[in-house]
Amino acid sequence: MSEHYLIDFNKASSPHFVFWDNDIADPWLIPHFKLKEFRSHGDDSKIIVLSFNLIKCLHELRSVFDESLFINSAFRTLERNKLVEGKPFSRHLIGEALDIRLSATHEKRERLIEQAKKIFPKVIRYDSHIHVEV
Repeated sequence: MSEHYLIDFNKASSPHFVFWDNDIADPWLIPHFKLKEFRSHGDDSKIIVLSFNLIKCLHELRSVFDESLFINSAFRTLERNKLVEGKPFSRHLIGEALDIRLSATHEKRERLIEQAKKIFPKVIRYDSHIHVEV
């Protein structure tokens, strides 16, 4: 029995995807990541906007790194972005940024950052996570 994912990299034709998170199921977006991990936390929004390139880069990072990664923040609504004091033109607002956390040793965290810099055009290191953008 094969897994069913919401994004098929071989068939995708849109630069961005818009999903409606209906709370009925918790579908896999791509291997290792479920759709709910990408929703705007802390508000009632059911809409999730994601860049195809962002998801493709995340998939590549997870495949190369081969460690569990945790999404702290992906798509944000305007309300959520204000609440977390995000930048007014944050790429989270258009589904082109992720904050990724890794529960691991310092060495693994450094390796994650090295790999992310090879895959994502922009990587910013914070104490608790890394921020990546496409």
